Amino acid sequence: MEDIKRRLDKAKARFADPKFLANEGLLNEVGVYVLQYEPKHEMIVRDFVRREVSNQAGPYRAIEFDLYRMFLGILKDMHVLDAVPEMEEKKGKEYLLDQLHKAAEPKDFLAKMKADYVSQQFGDVLFLTSVGVVHPFMRAHRLLEIVQSSFPKAPIVVFYPGGYDGQTMVLFDKFKDDNYYRAFNLLD
Repeated sequence: MEDIKRRLDKAKARFADPKFLANEGLLNEVGVYVLQYEPKHEMIVRDFVRREVSNQAGPYRAIEFDLYRMFLGILKDMHVLDAVPEMEEKKGKEYLLDQLHKAAEPKDFLAKMKADYVSQQFGDVLFLTSVGVVHPFMRAHRLLEIVQSSFPKAPIVVFYPGGYDGQTMVLFDKFKDDNYYRAFNLLD
């Protein structure tokens, strides 16, 4: 547990760095970072995110995009959320998964993010959370492919329960996602 607390302290210091906040030193790359952690530390990371989002007095402002809450909101907006349990029971899990993939695409998540994040300012750090909870309905690499160019001034930090080696994301250290090369390891 001490290791995760040390990592989160390092992350907090990184968020406060003016060069990080200005997306400097990235050689024209978009500031997308992955903060990987062991899945067993999920509750510690959630508590850290909650505290960072509620503490707006520091040198940065943490803005959270909880992907699972967004997913539920998308389904609710489409008036299909209440039908999900019955659909699974009648048509099966595979059919439900296919329908949910069609209902909530990366562009829908991006639209919600843009609608919620209207007062952009220097010092904002965007947190993408609940990556593991929203799996397999939304895969992190698919969302990052379209999000990266939509918020060029704010660093984006993906809180990722699993591994990322600079190319491959492995959710929960079990599920290999497609390769994603444009994100940086936050603590490297």
